[in-house]
Amino acid sequence: MSRIAPERVIWLGGWLLTIMAALWVRGLLPIDETRYVGVAWEMWLRGDFLVPHLNGQPYSHKPPFLFWMINLGWWLFGVNEWWPRLLSSLFSLASLFLLVYFARLLRPGQTAVHELAPLILFSSLLWTLFSTGTMFDIMLAFWVLLAVVGVVRAAHKTDWLSWWITGLALGVGMLSKGPVILLHVLPLALLAPFWVHREFNWKRWYGGLALAVLIGVAIILAWAIPAGLAGGDKYFHDIFWGQTANRMVKSFAHQREWWWYLPLLPILLFPWLFWTPAWRRLAPAGPGDFQAGRLLLIWVLPVFLALSLISGKQPHYLLPLFPAVALWLAMSSHDAEHKVKGSHHWLLALMFILVALVWFIAPIISRDRPLPPWIEQLPQWPVVVILLLGLAVLLPWSPRSLRTRSRVVALSSITFTLVLLFSVMKTLYKPAFDLHEISTRIAALQENGQTVAVAGKYHNQFQFLGRLKKPVDVVSWFQIKDWLKDKQPAYIVIVWKKRPELHYQDDEFIQPYRGRWMVLLRRATLRTRPDLARP
Repeated sequence: MSRIAPERVIWLGGWLLTIMAALWVRGLLPIDETRYVGVAWEMWLRGDFLVPHLNGQPYSHKPPFLFWMINLGWWLFGVNEWWPRLLSSLFSLASLFLLVYFARLLRPGQTAVHELAPLILFSSLLWTLFSTGTMFDIMLAFWVLLAVVGVVRAAHKTDWLSWWITGLALGVGMLSKGPVILLHVLPLALLAPFWVHREFNWKRWYGGLALAVLIGVAIILAWAIPAGLAGGDKYFHDIFWGQTANRMVKSFAHQREWWWYLPLLPILLFPWLFWTPAWRRLAPAGPGDFQAGRLLLIWVLPVFLALSLISGKQPHYLLPLFPAVALWLAMSSHDAEHKVKGSHHWLLALMFILVALVWFIAPIISRDRPLPPWIEQLPQWPVVVILLLGLAVLLPWSPRSLRTRSRVVALSSITFTLVLLFSVMKTLYKPAFDLHEISTRIAALQENGQTVAVAGKYHNQFQFLGRLKKPVDVVSWFQIKDWLKDKQPAYIVIVWKKRPELHYQDDEFIQPYRGRWMVLLRRATLRTRPDLARP
């Protein structure tokens, strides 16, 4: 029986520990996770799997695949909170195994590369953290990787099955997060002459690519056309135009400057940006029919530039590029194994030491400066652990073996992520993000026939956590005076920047929420204190 590689033990064990830790220390996070699970909950209640709804209205911002997967799990296991939170981690795990297969395509026979690539991917801080969340991006990353595997496999085997794989991945990827998957895959396929270095039938190649795109478009249209017709004219317009072209030209949210991603790279690629041996060989080549380094560069660079030029930016938008970066670093580390001499780990150790120092002094300086109050509540035991991680990277673990050192770096990074979960997230979740109690109160009020409204914009925070059976009213700040004139008993949720001074009755509720205060008030109370109706 073949021995399991140490790298695989690390990333499999790290995956299991991280997911268990995340499930234990926190629940669903507002506003994104509660919004998406709330949409799935309304789909479950309505039995309408064609048009997603948010608070009773058609929801056009995202396609339905995540909501379908959540409902599938609820059908199998019953309605619960753990299944939606497990989905991204399952797609993360599938991506790790798929990356092993992709590494074998690019570097046949190089076992070290096959095992190191998924280790680097999972131990990247951003990938590890988002593997624990109910979001779309890890899922999208899996479909992007599968589509790229199909493209590279088509160059290797020149068969039509590869293009069918690519088409399936494109279609389900569009069902997961829209046409953005085409941005991630098409440049690599269109520029194949720059990374395939052998005689090739290019007419057959581009014909296969056209077939894959048609398959993908057919899959997304099989949902979008009937959904658009069922959801009405506005929903039809939004899913075919408003959430695609308009987002790229001018995003309605998360607008940033073109250079916004660049200063974030040290955090996004932590710890591997500081793993200097991999960056000393910036053009990994290798045997086979592909110029592997050029292939990965063509995959990453055009997409990164395009995402930088698109107005809407978030760190997790880059996650589908992480498998390419991980494979690049794995190949570079393998190629540099016998060529790098001397100390090459001090920079990463210094980063851990700096993090520990900042962690130690932040609560002290926050007493005299306007820093978030939760900083003072952070425990100090992580300082010792992080210093030990820096020491572990610095110790002479088989100094001639970069592969051994890469295992130490990965273990340090996974441990650092666990430290963040058990310290920062555990400290913050209950006082800042946990909306279970107020959601339960709103559900009880609705069950008793009371009307509940939300002042300002509503992000669907209460729908699933309270298992609400009907929507809440949404009242803009300009409408509150008119809303107060109604004599019928009702309640409203308001979020204030500062804690309000109120004389509470038993049926009123207040809690901290994301650095502010969320209050559930009766209309009668607000009518006597109109000054409270201010954000």
